[in-house]
Amino acid sequence: MVDSASLPLPRFVPLPQPPELAAVLRRGNFDLDAGDFHLGTGIYYCRNGRLLVCNRRGWESTFQLRRPLHPAGDRIAVSTVRTPPLVDNKRHSRYMLLPDRDGDENGGVACTVVTVVSSERDAFAKVETILQTGVWVGARTSAPIELPAHWRRSLSRGFLVNGKLYMLGTTGYVLGLEFASMSLFVIEVPDSVRDDCPESFQLSVKSSQAEKSGLYLIHVEGFKIRVWLHGTDGNITGNWTLLNTICLREVFGHLVKPSWESGDLRISLPGSGDNAEFVFLEVDGEVFCVHIVSRTVQKVYEMEMKDDFLFEIYPFMMVWPPIFPALVKTHDQE
Repeated sequence: MVDSASLPLPRFVPLPQPPELAAVLRRGNFDLDAGDFHLGTGIYYCRNGRLLVCNRRGWESTFQLRRPLHPAGDRIAVSTVRTPPLVDNKRHSRYMLLPDRDGDENGGVACTVVTVVSSERDAFAKVETILQTGVWVGARTSAPIELPAHWRRSLSRGFLVNGKLYMLGTTGYVLGLEFASMSLFVIEVPDSVRDDCPESFQLSVKSSQAEKSGLYLIHVEGFKIRVWLHGTDGNITGNWTLLNTICLREVFGHLVKPSWESGDLRISLPGSGDNAEFVFLEVDGEVFCVHIVSRTVQKVYEMEMKDDFLFEIYPFMMVWPPIFPALVKTHDQE
């Protein structure tokens, strides 16, 4: 899913697929124009074949769960949430985390809501569960944590790994929350990349069940991509390990344009996949998918307006092996 300044709504852009998966995509419903969507709609969550879509109107945000591969039961209302006003210079960053399953036997959906309240010097987190009826239950609050001296309060999307939520800040720090102990902690990114701009970073989760979990930090600088790994099973303040360095001039090959040598090249990192398997690079209005292991590149999208601003790309990944609803035969089909 692509979200940019010139698009009235996020757009689904299909990538080349094997024939059997392409047939599944054709039967899906990826059109966010359908139903109650309008200007101000954004993607809040995208994981395991599901989208959490947020419709913002003033101070209120209405959340809806979308399952594009299940058009028959595609839209499930989650709740309407009101954004707290700015009081005492406190900023609220909210993360809504969907459960592994879509809902109970009655179709209800319960979301875990994490609200990080931060000032210039400290922050604390509040964790609640919001039911489909709009009722908030089970509130828990962490102790406050002192923030680094150069902390900026803007936080990116959160990633849930091994019972911990990780949120990438804009000044070279990762803010984490351990749910079991309700404790906040801060992880510093590697020294060599700490002062770079936010558009050059992405977090990615190490989701393989066969291996220890971890957190990837992907960084683009000039014509190089670096991939770092931070373990999440043991010491939360452990060191980063540099796993991979990729020269973009080499992997792009014939896709490199003469204009890229001008010094005015704009490169951003709007999205990445689990296990740091691939990243999306935006290079002067063109979007490329770079596969880290195979070091192959393919152009996947071109923005219609050259001066457009790409907000983010949300990789829509199916659960594997896929789970499809049971077929219901009608009398005519029998």
